[in-house]
Amino acid sequence: MSKITNENEKQVDADSIKSTGSNIGTVVETCPGRFELRTDNPWEEICGHTRAVRRGPFVIIAGTTASDPTKGVLHPESSYHQAVIIFERITNALVTIGAKVTDIVRVRMFIIDIADQDEVCRAFKEAFHSYGIRVPATLVQVNAFVHPDMRVEIEADAIIL
Repeated sequence: MSKITNENEKQVDADSIKSTGSNIGTVVETCPGRFELRTDNPWEEICGHTRAVRRGPFVIIAGTTASDPTKGVLHPESSYHQAVIIFERITNALVTIGAKVTDIVRVRMFIIDIADQDEVCRAFKEAFHSYGIRVPATLVQVNAFVHPDMRVEIEADAIIL
């Protein structure tokens, strides 16, 4: 049985992380102490990446969008609604891999149109307001995403204490 040690030397049962019941994906220990969250997102297979990685106390959540493998891009007209969905997905990924929202230490937000910044910032603030925390964040405009209906993509980093 593998153990994860965080900065406070608390032992975490690796099997409990791997067996987390979640409908968003499967946690796989790819090498000792490295846990990857794999989902049904086709881009993970196409590009060879994973939704999230946990290594010791560090959790990295990959760029997340509001797309669905069967329905396509959700809310193509609304950067706010896309951001809300994305923050929900980030939260679910964190919980599945053994972390929580208050463990987030950095967020990076990418938008296609800088005019969407107020709506994306509103969703960002709502995502963290109820937890009583503020998170360092970067928001930048980019040229394009892999699908023209995507308006927002968000990444998050967390440290579990």
